[in-house]
Amino acid sequence: MKNTKISFPKYSIALIIILFIGTLITSFWNEYYNIVLLHPSDLYEYNNWYRYLSYPLYVSGLNQWFWNSLSIFICGGILERRSFDKHIIYITLLSTLIGGVIYTILNQNQQYEIPMASPHMISWGFFGAAFVIGIKNWKELRNYEKIILVLGFIGIIFISRDNIGFYVGTLAVIGLMIVYTLVLIKKTGHNTV
Repeated sequence: MKNTKISFPKYSIALIIILFIGTLITSFWNEYYNIVLLHPSDLYEYNNWYRYLSYPLYVSGLNQWFWNSLSIFICGGILERRSFDKHIIYITLLSTLIGGVIYTILNQNQQYEIPMASPHMISWGFFGAAFVIGIKNWKELRNYEKIILVLGFIGIIFISRDNIGFYVGTLAVIGLMIVYTLVLIKKTGHNTV
């Protein structure tokens, strides 16, 4: 039986609001990027390790904010409606840290030190977890949730391969969140946690 009750994913909405504030700060304070961007050299600069958590706060424009927020909202809704809300913070932090660390490690020998800044890793982390929960609860999903999961799965093919650290980091985040979710489901013995 489908859950027809309208409920908003409160933790995901809070994250979207935080990212929107980051977008506004980005628009009005030009030096903001110097504080939050993650550079490959930050791996060896201990004073800059905070950037492993801050780089998603730099959202370059409303367009990027909108697409990341849409993914977080819908995937977060899938998770939060299935009692997964207490794990949203872990998914956010793990996605950010794992994606950032892999990005910096694999880009150590690049000619240019290209910084990374985007909530992209969080969006894909949410997708990885929502994919598992969605597949296990397919009959209960709303039609738009099914469409988003299918489009997200297809979207994996289109992840940019221009930067190996970014590409492998994204795939690692998706894989890690799939494993994390499967372990939680196995631990609880049912399709929600």
